Amino acid sequence: MVVLSICKLFRAPFILSFFVILILQGFYLIIAGVDPSILRAIVMTDLILWHRYYSLIAFPFWWYLWVAAIIVICIIPKAVLFPGFWYSFTITFGLLYLLPKIVGNVFGPKKVINYILASFTAVFFALPIQLIQTQTIQPMSLISNLWATWLSSLILLSSAVVMIIEPIVPYITDIISSVVIMMIDVLIVLSKNIKPWIIAIPKPLNLCFSLVFILPLVMINFSRFKYFFLLITILFFMYSVHLIQKRQMLISLDVGQGDATLILDGFSSVLIDTGGLGQSQAMARTHILPVLRYYGINELDLVIITHHDLDHLGGLKDIIGYGVRQIYSPESLPYNHHLTLTSPLGLDLNSMKLNLFPVGYILPKLNSNNHGIVVSVDALRASFLITGDIDQETELRLIQVGFIDQHTFLKLGHHGSISSTSSELLDVVQPLFVWNSCGFNNRFGHPNPAVIDRLNYRNIPFLSTHESGAIFFDLNSKVMIRSALSNDSFKLKQGVGL
Repeated sequence: MVVLSICKLFRAPFILSFFVILILQGFYLIIAGVDPSILRAIVMTDLILWHRYYSLIAFPFWWYLWVAAIIVICIIPKAVLFPGFWYSFTITFGLLYLLPKIVGNVFGPKKVINYILASFTAVFFALPIQLIQTQTIQPMSLISNLWATWLSSLILLSSAVVMIIEPIVPYITDIISSVVIMMIDVLIVLSKNIKPWIIAIPKPLNLCFSLVFILPLVMINFSRFKYFFLLITILFFMYSVHLIQKRQMLISLDVGQGDATLILDGFSSVLIDTGGLGQSQAMARTHILPVLRYYGINELDLVIITHHDLDHLGGLKDIIGYGVRQIYSPESLPYNHHLTLTSPLGLDLNSMKLNLFPVGYILPKLNSNNHGIVVSVDALRASFLITGDIDQETELRLIQVGFIDQHTFLKLGHHGSISSTSSELLDVVQPLFVWNSCGFNNRFGHPNPAVIDRLNYRNIPFLSTHESGAIFFDLNSKVMIRSALSNDSFKLKQGVGL
């Protein structure tokens, strides 16, 4: 509109003005890239200008939005898979459709009120897409959007001006460029220093909350059906809570050459080990925290560190920063909510039971691997044994004292090292399935071929995270095992075999 007004000031014909706008839009696409959401905005703008100022035809703005979206989908069919496209569509719809209805009923400084309401409307209409895509809500976006929107727009507009006038007045472009760089630095510093507040919403509750955000729009336009829609939302909410309350899962997370096992029992959550370090940061940041958010976990009820080697302990600081109520480990740690486990302990979750056995209870500390905690998990339809990194000698001692007995599932000890998971252990536990956690092409050669031979000799199915990615044990109605990367899957048949 600014460009069009300038062209009118110089009495330029509409076709010339429209051509200038197309050139500026081309520069904008060069700077920002041909993104479906940007292309949708440009197509919509061109349709409005051509219709209203040349053809003298006026349709509602939402009509241009729908037509522009359909055109972009025809040009880039994969646009329907891009979250950014749907964010752009829903936000624009909210600004065009709902904002005019609100602005007329609010009193105060018009421009300031309009800007604040527009920002809140944009965030509000983005929430359903955000809930469906990430299962999270970020309340800080209401505040950050107030400054990020105009600053980002100013940076893009200034960059476009620099590209246009650089051949004509290079000295002025140097000044504008330095201002643009300063604004970019400010944007980066603010983005890094504002701590995000992320609320995770588990599936399918995220869909319920999406309906809640859509409800006001329905009430405004379809008041006759508002109670029916409200009833459906409440019933769906209750059913979602019921599904989450019943969920039982164990997930061996893919954290490379390390260990991390997540247990979900209704709304209860337990993490056994926190993975190690990647090339530049803890694996927990990229391989554990996103999983916690996906399953709607805002705070872990319990973290168990089987022993204090870095490949089990490396992500603890990030996990604590995310949210933990209680930590157990075999040695002391400088955290208020940590307890050093020195004797066997039984813990009840929602419907599962954990039995923790510190090896130091019966054996003196010989090395870090053998000074650990062995974890037994008892669920309604299956049981799990996680031995950490203990060696074969320690396995035999635990068998002798009666802590290790028959379990449905067994995790290979010490990432599949030849020093663990003895034949005696396999004969006593008699697992129906075994899993392992190790890194791809790790320098230790885990899992060791000799250990795999022990499993094959007993016809025990086996998966490892280095080949299969995360391994899921679904314990709800039937015990199902599946991998994240491969098509491997197993089903427990009436508790007697796979």
